[in-house]
Amino acid sequence: GCGSETIEPDTTAPAAITNLWVQSTGCDNVSLAWSAPGDDGSEGTAQSYDVRYSDVTITETNWGSATECEGEPTPQAAGLTEHLTVPGLTPNTTYHFACKASDDEGNESDLSNNASSAVGSTAIEWVNDGTADDEDWAASASELSANWADAACVTEYEYALGTTQGATDVVDWTSRG
Repeated sequence: GCGSETIEPDTTAPAAITNLWVQSTGCDNVSLAWSAPGDDGSEGTAQSYDVRYSDVTITETNWGSATECEGEPTPQAAGLTEHLTVPGLTPNTTYHFACKASDDEGNESDLSNNASSAVGSTAIEWVNDGTADDEDWAASASELSANWADAACVTEYEYALGTTQGATDVVDWTSRG
């Protein structure tokens, strides 16, 4: 008769990702990177990634309620660098990211480290009267100039003029896009 082979089931999960990091942030996105784990621990190639984000630190307890990302890369061989850009985020918000890897048998890695970053700011911290440094007076009765630090994520702003701080009794709020 023919001999039979016993095939051992794959019960070894991919290794946990320990170096998930934020490469860059934009006005409404974050670019992440990490080193690929393997299929079995740190050997081979995993089957898939599940990257999630939340406004709080992600733990095993709240993993299920974290928002799933889309477009995770197909895993590469262990040790190679993976990249993912997460779009559609809210400016002025700090996000926490975590990842799990799975193999072709459905074995899931432990939770990765958390990586966090604030998405681009729309805050303007100060406004100067005039076109350079703050001016004490202006010689025009019909124009007003102002300047502020670069706020790359600002796409529209509003201004108002008053005779006291916070007052808008000269020119009410006006939108500029």
